[in-house]
Amino acid sequence: MPVVESWSPVTIEFSKPVRNAINERTGAALGDSQKFPLNWKQSEACVISFESN
Repeated sequence: MPVVESWSPVTIEFSKPVRNAINERTGAALGDSQKFPLNWKQSEACVISFESN
């Protein structure tokens, strides 16, 4: 049987705002915030890089 990829909306929330967040899976710049809504591919990890304040 083929593998069915499943996507779910999630929100990553940090305790303090971060700067220059990047979704390392897609390369998308997410900007500066404390919360980041993403579509999560359940067979992969969410990988976010950022500069802390």
